[in-house]
Amino acid sequence: MAAAGSANAAVTVSILGDYNSYASAGQTIVQDFDGFLAPGYSFSSSAPIYVGTGSSSGNYAEPPGTPGQYIAVQSAGGVDGSATLTSLGGGFTAFSLFMGSPDTYNYITINWAGGGSTTLDGNALSNGGTLFTTTGDQSLAYRVNLDFGGQRAQSVMLQSIGSNAFESDGWAVSAVPEP
Repeated sequence: MAAAGSANAAVTVSILGDYNSYASAGQTIVQDFDGFLAPGYSFSSSAPIYVGTGSSSGNYAEPPGTPGQYIAVQSAGGVDGSATLTSLGGGFTAFSLFMGSPDTYNYITINWAGGGSTTLDGNALSNGGTLFTTTGDQSLAYRVNLDFGGQRAQSVMLQSIGSNAFESDGWAVSAVPEP
């Protein structure tokens, strides 16, 4: 069952149940970290990050139910890593990801097609804790959906600021059709 809450005026956050690694309705997986990146998208990252399987105590934890490799965006030695998905076409109006061990220091920045950006921290992603807890519980994972209310995003960037890590898999979008 999906739960919803407003993160800000432009973005509505919902979850599609626990341990659901499938894309939200009307979305297509565009990055699965098992070697697939959909045509029309680019992926970039800056260290420290980890892409693989398994867990490393104090560094990253494999989201329960992940069907293969996942990404852990880390923070180490005062450096915050990042991972960015960019549309090479008309943008997208929604983004979802399979998020493991949610934390307050997990951030998603949405870069709008017309300029400007919106940043959501773990508290906003969880709607103040009403959708899920942000305690880093490694037994938790959710399909988190961000609906942009008809606005077009050109890219999204994930960061874990000041602490490890932002674990995710199965990034999906609702693409804007090309004219």
